[in-house]
Amino acid sequence: MFAFDRVRALAPEHPEWKTTQPFKGAIEQDMKAVVATGEHGLMQIMAAKGQLDRDESERSHVYVPAIPREHAQQQMATDLMERAFAGSLRSLVMGALGGRRATKKELAELRALIEEHEDGKQPETGQKGRTR
Repeated sequence: MFAFDRVRALAPEHPEWKTTQPFKGAIEQDMKAVVATGEHGLMQIMAAKGQLDRDESERSHVYVPAIPREHAQQQMATDLMERAFAGSLRSLVMGALGGRRATKKELAELRALIEEHEDGKQPETGQKGRTR
């Protein structure tokens, strides 16, 4: 899980994580320990990674997205591409296309995205996400 890698990378700056779950479990790559912390534990990891903000002003802590959905999706896709497809965008796309048949509409959208990318434009994702 890419969030575990981020926790391990940040761990030297947070020595208290060595003894505090769910961070201890993430550092030790102990998935059972992390899962045992439940949803709150996973949200703590996501907050440490910068994907969630935590409002501690009330008794119940409230977690909200810290980054737009598109940014989180880009991070996850890049991580997946690096880990599972040896950094190959072509292999990632071929893997996705091989997993299920793309619709004509999806293929047309992909062609349009490629053209926009070739023209140096930032493609529109068409998805809405919260921003800070």
